[in-house]
Amino acid sequence: MVLKLKKRTAGAEAGRIAAPMARFEVVPFPSRSPVRAGLALGGDHGLVFSHLARGRLGAHMNLKIETRLVNGVTIVSCQGRIMFGEEANALRDFLKEALGKTPQMVLNLSGVTYIDSGGLGMLVGVYSSARGAGADIKLTGLGQRMRDVLQITKLATVFQVFDSEQEALAALGRGVA
Repeated sequence: MVLKLKKRTAGAEAGRIAAPMARFEVVPFPSRSPVRAGLALGGDHGLVFSHLARGRLGAHMNLKIETRLVNGVTIVSCQGRIMFGEEANALRDFLKEALGKTPQMVLNLSGVTYIDSGGLGMLVGVYSSARGAGADIKLTGLGQRMRDVLQITKLATVFQVFDSEQEALAALGRGVA
């Protein structure tokens, strides 16, 4: 699944999603819908469901979310900025929906260029809710700056952080042989 949120002016056409895919065809929803969706053939020739969401004011956000399933674990990769407001809300809703389908998740933040306190708070909230519901989230792809923030805020004791997706999968008992 690919979710691309890109900031645009409120009246801009939301027709296509720029993504590294071989083919992409948009299957539009009714014109008043805040979501545009379609099916795509990914680079690995797997079928991917895509949708483009808009914020309440019609502006697109600076966050791209890609997800794939590996050995029963959802791997979510984020690119862009996670900020208080629409980006954090969209990611929270996306993660909660994904955790409802598979209770184990690896959240790869290697493409995140910026996260503010609202984004960090959202991650803590989703992580706490997931743990309370018996789900498990592992973080990976954190740059040194993000690792420092987790250390300073003492959140490094809350999250389980791994250097690679493979290590996180192994910690979930779903490592690739």
